[in-house]
Amino acid sequence: MPAQSTSRGASRIRGLGAAIRQRREECHLTQEQLAERASLHDSYVSFLENNRRYPCWDALCALSAALDIQLSLLIRQAEEL
Repeated sequence: MPAQSTSRGASRIRGLGAAIRQRREECHLTQEQLAERASLHDSYVSFLENNRRYPCWDALCALSAALDIQLSLLIRQAEEL
């Protein structure tokens, strides 16, 4: 049973990276522009979008604000991807 919960969590993280990228593209922003707005490093945004890093709570809040989307909606979209 723990393996299932780990894989479900991992797929949610993958969905989160895709949701961040999708919203960024909807806002016509580059990774660099999003990073600047969220006060993050552009390589960190790339790592998140490509599922190479897991975001901390502060980064998620900064990204959702920079993307002008409620964090709960961003997470919901990630779960649907």
